[in-house]
Amino acid sequence: NILQRYINLTYAADQESPELIIWPETAIRSEVLTGQWPTYHARFAQMLREVDTPILIGAATTGDAVDSAIGGFTGEPRSSDAPIYNRILSIGPAGEIHGAYAKMHLVPFGEYVPLADLIPDFVPNFIQFKPFTPGKGVNLLPVFSVKNSAAPERTYLGISICFESVFPDEFRRPVKRGAAAMGIFTNDAWFKGTAFPELHLSMAPFRAIENRIALFRCANGGYTCVVDASGKITTPRITEETDQEILVASVPIRAADERLTLYTRYGDWFPILCTLGCLVGFGIIGVRWWQAKRLFEDSHAD
Repeated sequence: NILQRYINLTYAADQESPELIIWPETAIRSEVLTGQWPTYHARFAQMLREVDTPILIGAATTGDAVDSAIGGFTGEPRSSDAPIYNRILSIGPAGEIHGAYAKMHLVPFGEYVPLADLIPDFVPNFIQFKPFTPGKGVNLLPVFSVKNSAAPERTYLGISICFESVFPDEFRRPVKRGAAAMGIFTNDAWFKGTAFPELHLSMAPFRAIENRIALFRCANGGYTCVVDASGKITTPRITEETDQEILVASVPIRAADERLTLYTRYGDWFPILCTLGCLVGFGIIGVRWWQAKRLFEDSHAD
């Protein structure tokens, strides 16, 4: 039902002739992409051909290597010890996989159990049966524009998956590497009925302002919208409570020669300097207090 709903929404979005279609975090099972589930894979592959539009899609995929195209299932069972990654894939209309990014900053107890090696095995298994493995590094996802173009144009997008958008220093790294825009993919459905989805949304304008870059937010059970480089939400915010289910909008692309902000280039240098300044200041106060105490004790001893 979930897969068919996303397929139906994709066909609806295609009526607006977008250059890129985006599904949220963990929107699809890896078995659909690999072809391990043939019926569902056939539906997904048919959708790609008929829509004829690049797609960014969130999936939990197995193994360190990423297939070059969907449908690569060989019939051999995958090892139960193979790591699972929370990935975003860039997929072309013919099913080719142009790039993948794996989430590096995992959610404690939601995606892994901290200090799992130091506690009995049954405890991590009770909390999280199969933990995710963190990604190995930052990489940009190439997207090829195939609409109204004699030769496909390539744009590199930076990716932040859910929890990662909370951390400014991590969000700036793809921008520093040359991302033309940023995408936040999230699944906030497990926090439905709490303030968390709105609190999570509130982080996005700060990330845009810090790096002076536009971003889009694609959420399952959270807020979907576009934020410009000044931190302004420029589109309606789509949630489970709104009637609208798809968002078709333009995302401003950062010019290749546009200067990076101080924060993008150097990160948290200001708070680090403030912290060091405070430590030095407290150290000086402590030394002076100790010297004054010794002087007071010596004067009374005389």
